[in-house]
Amino acid sequence: MVEEYSASALSTLPEVGKERIRQVEKVAPEALVGFIDRLVSDGKDTSAQRYRTWDEFIDSARRLLTVSVFRPVLPEEELVMAGWHESALTGADYKDVLGRLSVLWANCGMTTVNILSRLRENYGATISHTERNDFTKDTVGLAVTKLKEKPAGPDEIYILDCDLGGLHNFLVEVHHDGTRYLVQGYQGGYSAIWWSSNTPYDPVEREANKSDIDQWRTDWGGGDNISDRYDELLDLLALLVQDTQATKSGKSVWRQLPFMPGDNAALARKGAYNALDLRVDVYKLRNPAAVYGTLNARMGSLCVQGVLSLPIEPRKVDQDEVVKALGLLGLQVTCQVEVRTGTYKFKVDADRVGPGQGLKGKLITRVGAREINRLTCADIPPTGGTIDVGYTQAGVERVASRTRPAG
Repeated sequence: MVEEYSASALSTLPEVGKERIRQVEKVAPEALVGFIDRLVSDGKDTSAQRYRTWDEFIDSARRLLTVSVFRPVLPEEELVMAGWHESALTGADYKDVLGRLSVLWANCGMTTVNILSRLRENYGATISHTERNDFTKDTVGLAVTKLKEKPAGPDEIYILDCDLGGLHNFLVEVHHDGTRYLVQGYQGGYSAIWWSSNTPYDPVEREANKSDIDQWRTDWGGGDNISDRYDELLDLLALLVQDTQATKSGKSVWRQLPFMPGDNAALARKGAYNALDLRVDVYKLRNPAAVYGTLNARMGSLCVQGVLSLPIEPRKVDQDEVVKALGLLGLQVTCQVEVRTGTYKFKVDADRVGPGQGLKGKLITRVGAREINRLTCADIPPTGGTIDVGYTQAGVERVASRTRPAG
């Protein structure tokens, strides 16, 4: 109900309402008109709400459209989404919602960390950090080769976390059929939430003008497959790593890359600083079929779903079950929980099967395709069966094959 218009609930959006939206909305007037029109026709979210003026109603709808970008899948996510909807409708605690989103997504360097965390915690993904590669202008050809790699089959998805000389971080999700997705945010410009969707509103970088990068999102983002243009991205990236002042077809290479072409940070690096290092960390998602099953989906970007997921309470780790399961493989372990992060670490104190106490002192990351925090005795093969055990060494995962002993 909009009191300045009528004492009755709206059943349709009148022309006077549409005109007012177009007068006050600067970012996406037609998108907001369409959204409010659907809201009013549906009546589910707004029928019980009372607003004194059209402007109050428009503010509420704008907030609701902002949070509607998220994709709840789990019942726990649905509960969070219901709370966010209520905050958007009434305005109560809405700044707190935006504040929590900003903490997570304002820093582009944390985008991959947050995505991996959501995929693990919400959807049970098993993800291994398998490589760290540092490239320079002299080895940029090897970087291109690395970025062109893809999984041998559907049992894995690669997630390539790329750090472009501290100027920008971006992520490429790679599937075995060559499908690729570019996922990123750019601090001060746009968040991964905005980039990975078609929302007109960015809940994190709310004040940034995006008119000059909106077409870049259409061409390279939005959760769409970029495989047809991927070689173009790599060609430009290779030129930039060698020289930030490089040009192609008479235009700055930086200005042609789908990051933040209007930012001059890269172009300010001249002389001895005109080359960039490129770090590529390779992560392998080991159980995509299980994750897609949780999402009730068959395809699409899992990293985009990670961005558009909602925060839920971490699942309880059954330490005793994990310890017992590892014991079936001849590993005696203890569990430690980091106070600051709440991270569970399972360290091998004794390896009664491996040659020379092979895994003693190692931190176990996974067994088979099961992340260590979710490991159960049911995941261990029968006596005589063999399974891979992942463990951390020098910051990346290494793998040992382990046969379950008798007894």
